[in-house]
Amino acid sequence: MARQKCVDLKELDHENFIDFDEMSQLHHQNKEIFQELGISPNIVMETPQDVIVYGLVAAQRGVAIIPYPLGGAPYNTKILPISNKMFQRDIYLMWNKNRYIPPAAEYFRDFLICSGKMFDQFLAHNGPSII
Repeated sequence: MARQKCVDLKELDHENFIDFDEMSQLHHQNKEIFQELGISPNIVMETPQDVIVYGLVAAQRGVAIIPYPLGGAPYNTKILPISNKMFQRDIYLMWNKNRYIPPAAEYFRDFLICSGKMFDQFLAHNGPSII
């Protein structure tokens, strides 16, 4: 796959796959997508840590679907865009508007809202990735 410019998720059928554990939203999203595509990747490891996913992929234990790493390709890996347009992942910021928010927390909230708009633009450009 490393020679390709992008990957079709159907190519993951029976591939060794490193997944996030059941506490992760991506785990359940991957499971739904695999069922929808009728594929069965060979899940060799589940972990809550993206750094462990990067390390296992770098050690050639399998491939993984990850959010695009803001720092670029970690370790000895290659990031490939996914050609299937099946991903939609929402991230939310929540606060109680009836409670006092200290100025630092309010500043941080506003920063996240502004950064979230930039992150949306980043994701629209780069999309989800497979390493």
